[in-house]
Amino acid sequence: KRSKLQDWPTAMSSQFEPASAADSVENASRKADRVARAPWRGVSLGGWLLLEPGPSRNLFAPFRRGSTPANPLLCEWDLMMALREQGATDKIESHRETFITRTDFERIAQLGMNAVRVPFGYWIVMGTKGPEPYLGPALEYLDRAVQWAEELGLQVLLDLHGAPGGESAEAPCGRHQRPLGLWRWRHWRFKESLEALGIIARRYCNSPAVTGVAVCNEPSPHVPLGALCNFYGRAVATLRENGMHQDRVTVVLPVFQRSMKTFIKRWDTTVRQISRAKGGDAELGDICFEVHWYHCFENEWHGRTFAQHLRAVQEHAQELRNFPIVVGEWSLALGRGAQPGLLTTHAEMRKVFAHAQLAAYSEASHGWFFWSWSDLGGGADWDWQLAQREGCWPTTFEPPRSIGEPPSRAEGADLLELVLDVPACNPCIRYGDTIYLRAFNGSYLDVEGPNVRARYGDRGQWQQFVLWPAVGGKAGRASSHSLRDSDVVSLVGHTGLFVGVDGVRVEARWSKKELELGEETEMAVKCRFLLRTEGGKGTMVRHRSAIFLQNCGTELVLAPNEGEPAARSDVVAKWRDLGVWQRLIIEKPLCSSVQPPRPRRRSLALAPTARPSRPSKAGRASSSGPGGSRQDGQAVQSKGAEDESRSLAVSAQTPLRLNSPDAVLPCCDVDVTPQPSSPAHTLGGASAPNLEASVIEIEPCSTPRRRKSTSDAENEVELMAVTPSKAKSMAGVEVPAKPSPDARTPRATPMTVSTPLRRRRSVGGGSAEWDELAELASLTTPSRRRRISGGPQELLSLLLSPDPSAQGRLSAGAQPQLPRLPFPS
Repeated sequence: KRSKLQDWPTAMSSQFEPASAADSVENASRKADRVARAPWRGVSLGGWLLLEPGPSRNLFAPFRRGSTPANPLLCEWDLMMALREQGATDKIESHRETFITRTDFERIAQLGMNAVRVPFGYWIVMGTKGPEPYLGPALEYLDRAVQWAEELGLQVLLDLHGAPGGESAEAPCGRHQRPLGLWRWRHWRFKESLEALGIIARRYCNSPAVTGVAVCNEPSPHVPLGALCNFYGRAVATLRENGMHQDRVTVVLPVFQRSMKTFIKRWDTTVRQISRAKGGDAELGDICFEVHWYHCFENEWHGRTFAQHLRAVQEHAQELRNFPIVVGEWSLALGRGAQPGLLTTHAEMRKVFAHAQLAAYSEASHGWFFWSWSDLGGGADWDWQLAQREGCWPTTFEPPRSIGEPPSRAEGADLLELVLDVPACNPCIRYGDTIYLRAFNGSYLDVEGPNVRARYGDRGQWQQFVLWPAVGGKAGRASSHSLRDSDVVSLVGHTGLFVGVDGVRVEARWSKKELELGEETEMAVKCRFLLRTEGGKGTMVRHRSAIFLQNCGTELVLAPNEGEPAARSDVVAKWRDLGVWQRLIIEKPLCSSVQPPRPRRRSLALAPTARPSRPSKAGRASSSGPGGSRQDGQAVQSKGAEDESRSLAVSAQTPLRLNSPDAVLPCCDVDVTPQPSSPAHTLGGASAPNLEASVIEIEPCSTPRRRKSTSDAENEVELMAVTPSKAKSMAGVEVPAKPSPDARTPRATPMTVSTPLRRRRSVGGGSAEWDELAELASLTTPSRRRRISGGPQELLSLLLSPDPSAQGRLSAGAQPQLPRLPFPS
C-alpha cells in the first residue's frame, strides 16, 4: 500500500490552487519528480480512444439502429459498423485528432490536478482480428498523451478499457451485447489481453510520466472470482517482466460489483499460490484495487434521498481507509430520489455533493479520477470543465472533517435529513392526509387515467393520494390518531377515484357510488389495503416511514413490476413477501406546500354543527371533499346527506386535506371516543416528556382565537419561564423588566400556566432538553423554520464553511445541535 504520509500535506494544500503566471511549461516539467509519487488527483479522458455515447455523443447522434428513431447506437462496435457502411471512417481519425489536444493537458495542469487516466481499447495497441469493425492500431495517440504529460509534469494511468472479446457485455468495453446471455465470460480472450499489456509495458516502461496501468475495466460479475484473480496475477507478472518496475508503476486491479472483502480474501489465496509456484514471496510490488462509485445507476441509488447519498459517501471513506484503492471513476450525478429541499436547486446540491466526495476520496491511498474531462451533452454532472465554471470545485482543499455516525433506526430520523430537507408540518400520518408513495427505484406512484404507475422522481399533482378510512367498512381507529402497522386504509388518486386491485393490476377507477359505502362488497374489499411496516404491529407510521401495502382482497403486496422490462413502470400486486422491491416510502407534502396551516381536526363520525357559510374564495372548488360540500347560503351537510357532484380535486400547490373546514370525511363507522389530555410534564425536571402524547393525542389549535378558547383547566401544565417576553404574555405572571444574565436557564420554581400545547412547546425547556425533544424539530412552523435556516444560500455557505463555529449557527433557535459535515472550504 502506497504511503500517503510524506507528500500528503503538500498535495492537499496545493491540489486545487490554479497555476500562477510564473507556472510556465518549463516550471511544470520540473515538478515531475515531486508529484511522481503523490496520489493521483485527475480526470479520465473518456470518449477519446474508446468511444462511448456519453462523451462522444456528437459522433453517435446522427445514427440509429435499424429504421427506428428511438433506438440510438450504444457502443463503438455499432458506430464503426455504421461508418464502414457509409465509407466514413475518416470521422474517427478526425475525432482522435481534435477531441483531446495538448491544450487540454495544459488546462488540466493549470487547474492543479496531477494526473490523467487514458482509457483505450485493445485495437489501439494491436489492431483487430477477423470481422471486428474497430479502427486500429493507433499507438501514436497514446504516444502523444505520454509525451504531453512528461512535458507538463502530469502522471498517466494507462487503462485497458476494452479487452479482446470483451470483459463484459456492456458498452464501456467497446461492444454492447444483448440479449443477456449472448456474451459469455469465456469470450474474454485472456491471452490476447496479456499480449496487449506486454506491448504497453515495453513501450512506456522508461517514461517517468506513466505511473500506473489498469489491466482491464469493469469486469463482469459473471466472471468466476477464481478465474478473474488468476488473470490478475498473470497480468501483474506480465507487466513486471516487461519493464514496469514494482517501485515506480502501480498495477491497478478493478473490483467491480463485488464485495471488496470477498475479493481481497480470494486475491490473498492467489498471491500465496503464485508465491509457492515461484518458491518464495511473490514480488508483485505496488498494486491497488480500483472502484467506480456512481450514485445514479441502479435502483439502489435511485431510492435514496440527498442526505442518504452523503451518508453513502461517508461509508465509502471508511472503506478507503482499509484497503489500497483508487477511485477510478465518479461523477456528480444523483439518483431520482435526491430532490431539492432547503438547497433549492440541483446546482447547490451538486456543489455540496462535489465537496463531500472530494473530502472522502482524499482518504484513497492511490487517489481518484473524475469521469470525465469533457462531456458537453452530459452537463456539469459528467463534465469537469462545466462543473468548474459552475463553481462546484473548491479553490483549495483541506483535510476532511469528521462527521458523526448516522443514528440507528431506533434513534429516529437522521439529523442530516433535517438540515438538507424541508420536513412536513407534522410528521404523523393520519386519515385525511395527502401523501406521496416513493417506490424502491426512486419513482413516485402516479395516476394517469385508470393506470397506476411509478415513472417520475418528482412530486406533483399526479403523484398525490389521499388516505381514507377503509372504504365500505370500519376504519378501526379514530382520525385523531396516527396510523400504525395493521391499520386498514383506502387510497384516492387525484382523479377522485379509489385505487384497487383487479387481478394483479393496480388501477384507480372506482367511484364511491360503485363501491357502495357501508356494504361488504367484493370490490370494496379489493380497494382496502393493510398497512404493514418493518417494525411490526403497533409501529407508528410517520413521514418517510417504510411501509408495505397489502391488498385485503388478494392478500398480495403492491410494487412496481420491475421483473418485466417492457412494463416495469406498472404497479401490480402479485407478491406475498415484504421485500426490498415491495417497500414504499410514505411522504407528506412539505410544510411550504400547505397553505394555510392545517386547522383543528374534526370528528369522522359526527357531523359538524351547522354554521353560516362564508363567501366562496377565488380558486376554491365548489366542493372540496368526497364526504361533504358547502354552497353559498347553506350550512354544512349532515352525516346522512350525499352530493354526487362532489369531487376530489387535489391541487399540487395546496394538497387537499379531507379534515379541513371545506372537506368533511365520508360517513364511516369510526370510534371517536374523546381522548384525554396529555399529562402535565415539567420540562427541565427528571421526567421525560411524553412525545407520543404531545404529538398524537392533543391536536394543536391553529389560530390565536381558538387557542384562547381552548385554554382551560384540563390543559394546565407546569412550565419554566425561559424568556421574559414569553412570560409577559402569560396572564397573572410577573416578570422583571430586564432579562437576567441567566435568562435562558430554567428557573428553580415552576409556574402554572394555562396555555395550549403549541405555546407550551415554544416556551418549555432550554438547550439541555433538546436531546429529548429533537423529534419536535420537524414540527416548527414554516415562518419559524425560515428564521432558523436563513434560506438556501445561507445554508449552503454554512455547509461549506471552513469555520467550525459556523455549524453552530445552524442550531440557532429551536434546532438541535447538528453533526459537522465533512466538506472542504
